[in-house]
Amino acid sequence: MSTRNAVAVASVLTVGVFASVLFAAALATSPSLSLLDGTNFTLVKQAQIRILQVSMTLISTAYTVFAVWLLVIARKEKNTQVFRLTLIALLLIVAAILYSVPTDIAYNQQILSWNPAAPPADWAAVRDAWDLSNMLRAVPSLLAFALQTIAMLSLEVKAAS
Repeated sequence: MSTRNAVAVASVLTVGVFASVLFAAALATSPSLSLLDGTNFTLVKQAQIRILQVSMTLISTAYTVFAVWLLVIARKEKNTQVFRLTLIALLLIVAAILYSVPTDIAYNQQILSWNPAAPPADWAAVRDAWDLSNMLRAVPSLLAFALQTIAMLSLEVKAAS
């Protein structure tokens, strides 16, 4: 496997994991957590945040490195389709991350400061706001995954021609 193809596969895998975590949270984790009372929600959500803030940072950083690397390769090879699709996918992920700063990340910091034995009166409103903002950032992330996959597949089609 060429370096270009390995980088393309790595970019698809990392953006796929990133999008999958957000999508899984929107489809399964958040609805499950909405069934809990304030104390149990806080305990579970705080544990989830502690794990995911590190892993999602690593995954998004890895994707960014692979995407930029693929952009450099595609530019050298004058492969405009791969370049264009990868650039759009990367911009979508950057937009999702930037959107996360005033929304999800701010909510996460707020939730981490809560006392699980006595969550604030508005804990359910914060939970619902986090759920909505997560759904909104999952959409561009899934689109980025689709575009990055198409970019990788176009490399394979071009190689087979």
